[in-house]
Amino acid sequence: MPESDSSAASGKKPDNIHDDFFKDVFKERECVTSLIRAGAPKALFEIIDWDSLRLEPQSIKADSQNEKFADLVFSATLKDSERTARIVLLFEHKSYRDDALDKQMARNQFLMYLQNDFQSLIVPIVVFQGPWFKHGLVTFSNLFSDYSEQHLRILTEYSVNFRCLPISVDEIDSMGLAGKTNIDAVIRAMVTVRDFDVSDLPDLMDRTRHVPAEGRARTFKLVLGYVCGYNNDIKQDDILKLKTKTLEEQQMVLSAVEAFRQEGLEEGLKKGRQEVAANLLQIGMEPKEVVELTNLSREQVESLWQEFNGTSEL
Repeated sequence: MPESDSSAASGKKPDNIHDDFFKDVFKERECVTSLIRAGAPKALFEIIDWDSLRLEPQSIKADSQNEKFADLVFSATLKDSERTARIVLLFEHKSYRDDALDKQMARNQFLMYLQNDFQSLIVPIVVFQGPWFKHGLVTFSNLFSDYSEQHLRILTEYSVNFRCLPISVDEIDSMGLAGKTNIDAVIRAMVTVRDFDVSDLPDLMDRTRHVPAEGRARTFKLVLGYVCGYNNDIKQDDILKLKTKTLEEQQMVLSAVEAFRQEGLEEGLKKGRQEVAANLLQIGMEPKEVVELTNLSREQVESLWQEFNGTSEL
């Protein structure tokens, strides 16, 4: 993410701003429920007891490579049953078609079941913005496109055939499937973030009004931080000029701007401490002493130490 003193940006890096936003929003039960209601088949939505939905403490990764297979993992009870299912969400925000993702998803699902030891069914969902999946659903047999249809039809009867459910935020937005729900502003932000400008702010404010009162301020801050953080052409003054309809909305705007300002200050202080730490290491101070003096984490000082000494040992 570009950084600027006059920007509303919160200081996050461009390579994780999408992931941070998705996780912050969709870890909430109401938001992930609205997302799946809007983008998944009705039959799937209706067999899950959404009141039982629980966020699991970590995403699924492969121990050997520490590769991320899912951004968020939920467990839920199935209706008319005591059995559970795991709902795994992977978010992909790409401006290009990535064919390697087909193989990645098939491999991921296989490893998910191995890690799960086949104790519960897994519903793999890819929430994507961009051109991926325009050819249709991904299945295991998609990977073998050079086989004839006859061979595939016969041989896949005896092969594992994982299938992945894609949810397109572009489609949800274009069809108005999130209209007047608590994720209306979220979906719009995901679709427009790359081209978002000042003229889009009033629409974003209007869509935020659909969020229940208790979560409105949080959603507004997350959505605003996301679009402004990606594009630093939007200044704090632009946000403050937003027309509000209630005192609550005015306070919501002021609170969001103040939060961005504080986060920007924290980022500046962190950079200052890193510069001091680097100087102290260069003049020969022990890393443990640098940790104590700068209040940086052991990992941060270790990274700086490695740059100068070629070793991560403190």
